[in-house]
Parts: sequence; structure tokens; C-alpha cells
Amino acid sequence: MNLIEFIKEQSQSLTELVDLLPIPIFYKDRKGVYLGCNQAFEEFIKLSKKELIGKTVHELFPKKEADVYFQKDEELFNSPGIQLYDGKVATHENDSYNVRFHKATFKNDRGEITGLIGAVFDITKEVIQEKHLDRLASYDELTELYNRRKGMLLLEEQIEKSKCDNIPFSVIMMDIDHFKKINDNYGHTYGDEVLKIISQVLKSNLRDQDVVFRHGGDEFIYFLPGIGKEDGFLISERIRESILKRFKNHEKKICRDISASFGVAVFPDDGNTSDKLITRADDAMYRVKTSGRSGAGF
Repeated sequence: MNLIEFIKEQSQSLTELVDLLPIPIFYKDRKGVYLGCNQAFEEFIKLSKKELIGKTVHELFPKKEADVYFQKDEELFNSPGIQLYDGKVATHENDSYNVRFHKATFKNDRGEITGLIGAVFDITKEVIQEKHLDRLASYDELTELYNRRKGMLLLEEQIEKSKCDNIPFSVIMMDIDHFKKINDNYGHTYGDEVLKIISQVLKSNLRDQDVVFRHGGDEFIYFLPGIGKEDGFLISERIRESILKRFKNHEKKICRDISASFGVAVFPDDGNTSDKLITRADDAMYRVKTSGRSGAGF
């Protein structure tokens, strides 16, 4: 006896048994037509069995989602056995869930694949938690810029890409001038606010393809794909002027003089490794610091 016949003959007892399970379960025939489901599945997708049975995914769900469900079913039918994959489910009440599908095919007495049975596990909380942990691992909590670890990884990737494409790019080290005085006079909480503002200025002056990260303390690094030394200098000057303008009328007098110093290095002329490029940018920034600050150099 195949599963479909068993379902038909044992309809009431099977339904009662499956309905006791808290996991959403459904089953379909080889054409993708729903044969049934348990109560947990009804509650999960916000559809009754009456609305579900006898219909396909294309009759029940938006085309984009239905196409994915249909394709996955076909992959399973073409390679019978067990199928596990993660995806998204949008219910009829427009709720969206991250889910993990566990599906398996079943056969008739002649060994022919005649359908599938599946279970749906809600992994939304796990996905949200994973994204949160990924963000903590990649972003600086204070400034919401990339942290040093993530920034250095992206810099390494840019170096490899530029080597393959034979395209230069600029690396700029930036440091806030006299930042210690702000912390000493107003405390680290106020200093943190200054760092947040500086971060906003940096992001607003850079392109989507540019990468900026907090290198540590009041030091920031950004790199500009496809941008040479002269243009890197001009962009840094624009950022420097934006910082001066942003703090010009600040409520705290000491903050009205906030400025920044920049050092520009370019790949590959100034180095072909992250360490060499950052060292050259840092050296250029130091020369700006020793010659009066609030400037850019290379």
C-alpha cells in the first residue's frame, strides 16, 4: 500500500495523530497538489485545510514564492530521497518567517515516486540572533562603522581584486586633532558623541563602493576603489572641510575647533600589502600632524 492510499484509508486516525504534532506538516502528490496537512500547518500559513487541499502552490501563494516552492519540489522529485533547505514563508496575513524545510518523497507499490511529505521549522529567532552576532563581529558598536577586524578583511579583498584588475585605489588614514582635550574637558561620553558625528560626516562624503572603518580610538581608515592619489587627496580635503563646517557653530566652544588630519597612500605605488599601505598612510598623516594639523598629505 502506498502512502496516498494509506492516507485515504486511515484518514481520520492519521489526521488525529498528525494534528497532535506541534510541527507544521504537509503532504503533496507528484503534481504538487496538496493532499493534506496538520493543524499546526494551518495555523502557521493562516490557511484552512479546506482552502489548501486540492490546490498547488501557484494557486495559494504569490508567484515569486510559489516558483521557489515548485522548483524545490521538482528538485526533490528528480532526485528522490530527503531534502533540507532554508527559505522564507509569507503567510496569507503577510507575516514573514525564516524556515527550514525537511521533506522526503514516498513511493507506490511499483516503486514510483507519487508524492512528498514535508515539515516546516520556524528558525526566525535563530536567523535574527545570527545576524545580530554577525553585526557584533563586523561593526563598531559606537560609530556603526565597520570595526577594525572587518575593515582589514575588506581591505585585503580589495588588494586582491586590484591586483587582478590592475586598478589602483587609495587608502586614507584619518585622525581627529586634539581629541584627547575633548575627553579630558568634557568626558568620554561627550567624546563618543564627537566620534559618532565624525562617522556620519565620513559616510555622507563617501560612495557606496567606498569602505570606511574605525581603526581604533579616534583613528579611521577608508579606502576608495579606482581612486588615485590626487583624487584621494581632494576627497580627503572635502571631508576635512565638512568636519570643520559641521562643528563650526557647536554649543561647546572647544568643539568649534575640531579638525582632522589625513594621510593618503595608493596601491600599488605605496605598497601592495595592507600593512605597507597603512604604514605609508600613517606616515603621511604624521607629517601633516607635525606641520600644523588640519590637512591632508601624501
